[in-house]
This record gives sequence, C-alpha cells and structure tokens, in this order.
Amino acid sequence: MISDPSDSASFQAESLKKGNRYLKRGQKVFPCPDPVDISTLPPRNEVITVLSNRDGKLVVNHDSSYVTKLGYRVRRAESEAMNTVAAQKRTTVPLPWVKSTNFSPSEHYASEDYGSIRMSFIRGSTLESKWDTLDQESKEAVCREIWDIVWRLRDIERTDLVGNLYQCAADGTPSKGILEDLQKPAQPLTSDEEVRARLYERYPHAGGWYPDYWEYAQIMNVPFSDWSEWMEWTAAHRWDIDGIDAVKEIVSKT
Repeated sequence: MISDPSDSASFQAESLKKGNRYLKRGQKVFPCPDPVDISTLPPRNEVITVLSNRDGKLVVNHDSSYVTKLGYRVRRAESEAMNTVAAQKRTTVPLPWVKSTNFSPSEHYASEDYGSIRMSFIRGSTLESKWDTLDQESKEAVCREIWDIVWRLRDIERTDLVGNLYQCAADGTPSKGILEDLQKPAQPLTSDEEVRARLYERYPHAGGWYPDYWEYAQIMNVPFSDWSEWMEWTAAHRWDIDGIDAVKEIVSKT
C-alpha cells in the first residue's frame, strides 16, 4: 500500500495539514489513498485525520475511534478541566472522556512543556463549518445556547486542587500563557486586581477558574465570520475589555 518511502514525513505538527488524512506507521506518515479499508491495515499501521493544527498543537483522529491532542503546551490542566466538567455534569453537551495522558518533554520539545491527551471521539460538525449556513433566527438561538453553557460551566464547584485561589488552572497550578508569572517561583493570583496587574506585566489554552469577564474577552477575538458580533449582541452583560485588547496588541508586535 505504501510504495514510495520518499513520500513519507515525520509525525510532527509542521508536517501535517488540517483536514488531511494520512497513513501512520510508527512516527512516519504517508499520503492516504481514498478509500482505504482500515481492517486490512498491517499491525501498527493506522489512518489518521488531522482535526486541528494550531500553534504547535495537533488534534488527530485515529481510525475514527479515538482522538489525541498533543504537542507544545498541552498541559495536565486541560485533562483535569475535562474530568471536572464531566464529573459535575453541568452541561448536556457531549464531552469526550479522557482515556490516558502523558506529560513530559519530547525529543522535539526537550526544553518546553509537552503533553498528550487521548480521549474518546465525539462525532459531529464544528460550529465554524456550519455558521454561514444558518439564518438569523438560528444564529441567535445558537449564541444564546452557548452563553447558557458558559454560565452553567461558571457554576462548577471548585475542586480541592484549587482551594480559594481567585484564578488558576484546573489542577490548581499557576496560569501559563497570557497570565503566566515569569518570576520563580510563580505566584498565585488571589484577586481580580492581581489578574489585571499581571495582564499589564505581560501578555490556549488551558481549563481553569478565570474572572467572569474572561470568556467574553476571548469570544470577542474569535476571527471567523460574524460570530463574535452575534455573541456580543446576545450577551447578558458586556465588559470593557479595551485593556486586554491593548495588551494583546502590544504583545503581538513583540
């Protein structure tokens, strides 16, 4: 089935394109013929589909049976957030369940956070792929449902890992990314004032407990179609996020 080894590439984010299917053998991938009967593949061979490839993070569907998210800055807090949401059952949205995790440096990211989360596969279509096919009434209904989900998730009780910290990742560790403390050891954030101060000090994606304006700020910066405009129009409350936007703008130029 694989006749030309010169067609192979390494199983790395920079070698794979979103939406493409590949035959994977060990740590090598090859162009995948279409169609292919998965049951006829030799041992340790599989068909993978790249669901997402962004900022060094890969989300890959394996033989339409399970999904792996892996790469740079895939952290333990993400799997902990998924487990917490699933355990408290605050939403009817189908959630993948975590099968296994691994968080350790790799040969490609020896000095950086590197991890993988293996989870069940939820069939469906992304909102981005369907949004422009919706009429205005449907767009409004979808956005109101999303806000309802956001507030249900906001009601999730803090776990013992988090304690009384104001903002942190779901496993209780200090934030990474936008809110990461560059001092050693990293200090926890215990109030909204400290969150705002950290934003001005420096400017994902990990689950955790964030200030109540956090989802709004992220949603207003989603670049596809007019979804952010509809989300702003249907929001029950609007926050002034000019400060956050200004910090992001500064960092994007550094």
